[in-house]
Amino acid sequence: MLKLMMSKVQNKVHRTLLANPAVTEEKLQGTLELSWQVLKKLTENLPAYLVLLTSDYQVPFANRFFVERFGAPQGRRCFEHLFNRHTPCENCQTYLVLKTKAAHEWEWTGPDQRHYYSYVFPLINTDGSQFILEMGIDKDDAGCLAGQAELEQKVLEAMVSERTNQLKLLDSRKNTFLATLSHELRNHIAAISNANSILEQFNATLPAKVGWAKEVIKRQLNQLERLVEDLLDISRIEQGKIHLELEEVELNSLVRQVAGDYKFLFDQGGINLQVGIYQTPLYVHGDAARLAQIIGNLLRNAYKFTHSGGEVLIRLESRPAENTAVLEVADTGIGLAEESLTSIFLPFTQVHDNAGKDGINGLGLGLALVKGLVELHGGQVWAESAGLGKGSRFFVRLPLISCTASQLSTAQALTVPPRRILIIDDNFDLAMSLGELLGNENHQVEVATSGSEGLAKARLFRPEVILCDIRLPNMDGYDIVKAVRTDEALRQVNLIAITGYAHSEDYKRMITAGFDACLVKPFDLSQVKEVLLQIDKAAPNCE
Repeated sequence: MLKLMMSKVQNKVHRTLLANPAVTEEKLQGTLELSWQVLKKLTENLPAYLVLLTSDYQVPFANRFFVERFGAPQGRRCFEHLFNRHTPCENCQTYLVLKTKAAHEWEWTGPDQRHYYSYVFPLINTDGSQFILEMGIDKDDAGCLAGQAELEQKVLEAMVSERTNQLKLLDSRKNTFLATLSHELRNHIAAISNANSILEQFNATLPAKVGWAKEVIKRQLNQLERLVEDLLDISRIEQGKIHLELEEVELNSLVRQVAGDYKFLFDQGGINLQVGIYQTPLYVHGDAARLAQIIGNLLRNAYKFTHSGGEVLIRLESRPAENTAVLEVADTGIGLAEESLTSIFLPFTQVHDNAGKDGINGLGLGLALVKGLVELHGGQVWAESAGLGKGSRFFVRLPLISCTASQLSTAQALTVPPRRILIIDDNFDLAMSLGELLGNENHQVEVATSGSEGLAKARLFRPEVILCDIRLPNMDGYDIVKAVRTDEALRQVNLIAITGYAHSEDYKRMITAGFDACLVKPFDLSQVKEVLLQIDKAAPNCE
């Protein structure tokens, strides 16, 4: 370690003084003076002595350790100062190094009768003259280097601290850049989206090719919006700025809802999605929207790397001994190499080159977001795979809580007058189960699983309230709200958006489009009741 430090000092001095012969003497003297000041500061607290020696044995510089041990040289030559000699020492290392022009190690006994281990380097001054840099460390009685460990520790700590500060600065700049970029992209996305919405107003008169191009723009905008949200989220997580809306969340219903939302995608890709729900409720303390994001990202990852004809299984299990719930997403896809099982959770990591659907891998943020969000919930995430071509399994472990009596009784505590309610959602299980719950509350309920079916039923059923999913396969929620608000017979209907998006910009877009309120998946009966009560108020509300 000592040799390495001295070598770096030597190289630094040589580079500074000799690398540029065009440097003027004035500039060189200024640089040299600055270097002296830096050298003094760097060596002030070293647990070792450091001295500079000229070819005539003068000591132009000695650090504090040397002065405290041997006193200040005060213009005397080294052999005079240390040993009151009139001639150089017999084993003088200064003479040896100047003669051989090579570094030397040696051990010697000082005037304080302590034993020192020293390393001596030859250096060249700006005028071509030679001088010596010597560093020495005290040895203890057993012959070990007394200050070696302390010296190395301080040097390493200084190096680590400097590097850490540099990395923190770079990371902060990176996060600021990503956040700025994401916000700028949002503005452009909004403009393109608005322009595409204008085209949608002329659907009936558009040529077929223009209609096709409009749908391509719409799909790609959805993908771009997701990428931008991922960038913002990873930046928020790394800066500690993400906020969780914590509540009691039942995982079985959450997994069922999210899996239902993705079933259409898996069906389109020819992948069999299987859902395994635990036999009893599993409650965690978490942010329902963020937990849904975790599940969705794992499902998207499985979909992306599983070919048509493959299978994906999502299931929950309880581990009473740990008081935890474990979510597993397993696929029969392309698998993972052992060295990728950890690195796959790092931001911007791509472990498969162009191996995803259509050769597109995305930004490599989905699993990094999963890890960040899981850890914010006090959980752990990990991956397992038997190897490439043998599928992958992803696990999320979350701490369980006991469901409170107040949580169980909230739904029963709210009373909503009977209403005519239409539910439009392509998730059949979600739509039917919600319809059953509302029917048990004495509401008249109709269910539709597509936008066109929903609009047709609305004109026949004449509902007071429409609960409409935003993402529908043929007509989306925005198409529905536009059609309802322009239909004289339906324009007074209360429209509640059902969405998996939890950002304020999405809320604003829904309200601007004509929705009266919105429910963020996953939600329970009590939240539906609260929104039904609130839509009578003048101000729209999003739960």
